[in-house]
Formats: sequence, structure tokens, C-alpha cells
Amino acid sequence: MIPIRSLLRQIFTRHGLAEEFHEQEPLFLWEEAVGERIARLASPLRVREGIIFVEVPNHVLAQELSLLKGEYLRKLNKLLGEERVREIRFRVGGVLQEPAEEPVHLEKIPLTAEEEEEIDRLISDVEEARLREALRRFFITERRIEKARLARGFNRCTRCGVLYKGTWKLCSYCQLELGQGSA
Repeated sequence: MIPIRSLLRQIFTRHGLAEEFHEQEPLFLWEEAVGERIARLASPLRVREGIIFVEVPNHVLAQELSLLKGEYLRKLNKLLGEERVREIRFRVGGVLQEPAEEPVHLEKIPLTAEEEEEIDRLISDVEEARLREALRRFFITERRIEKARLARGFNRCTRCGVLYKGTWKLCSYCQLELGQGSA
């Protein structure tokens, strides 16, 4: 059986996204590098120019994890087989701190025919039926989560495309990179 990371690399490559996969690949290894317990508390959002941006629920955890980031960097780069991650930046995120407004029932969020066709196109080259179906469920769930977040007032960063809570055109990471304030 083909490892999921290898399969995702193939899918991204077929769709002209090999460079994007290469840059974001450390996100797939985050839990293996930091362990299940930390992975539940610290969510990696994206990688840009060798920097992993990670959201945590509070400042205390951000500080504690910052003390361990050298170890996490070594583990990630070892798993990647090369020195590709040079920095980890922890950020306190409002998303993890806010209580849920009401439970979201993802299975009730419909996808358009175009969205389903795009998902089917992404997995069309996967030969193993069980794996193809698992990937299909994964992509459907991810799309439904995105739709639920947009319905709850999240915005899409006009620079990087990540979803975030706020009224600005850029997410906080892009604002930091560009030296802008968050107002």
C-alpha cells in the first residue's frame, strides 16, 4: 500500500502543485514530530519560506512550546530527510479560545456539483478503491469545514488564502510578514 504522504505528493504533482506540496509537507508530519498530545493543542496552519506558523490556545503554551522548538525543528527536518524547516512561530489564536456557537453538523452541509466534480478529479488517479474512497471522504469533510467556517464569519486572506477570524483583508501572519498592523 502506498503511504498517504506519497499519494498526496503524486496527486498534487499531477495537478501542478508540486512546489506547494513540497513547501507545505511539514504540516503532514507535525503530529509525528511533536506527539499526539501537543498536536491536539498546537495546530500548524501553514508553511512559508521554511517557517511553520502554529496556532495555540494561550500565551503560556506558546511560551512553553517555544522552549522546545529546537527539538521540534530537528525532528521535522529528520522526518523530511533534509533541512527545510528553519523556524516555528507560535501564535495565540482566537479560534481555539471561542466557545462554539452551536454544534456544526458537517454531514448536513451540501456540496455543489462543481465541488464534488473537483474532488473526483483530484482522486481520479488513485487505483485502490478503499484509499480512493477514504481520500474522497477526507476532501469532502475539509470542504464542508471550510464552508462552515465561512458561514460563521471567517474570511479568506487575500494574499495566502487561509481562513481566519477578523475584519482585515490579510490574516495576521501575512500582516506580520508585510509589517502591517492588525487594524
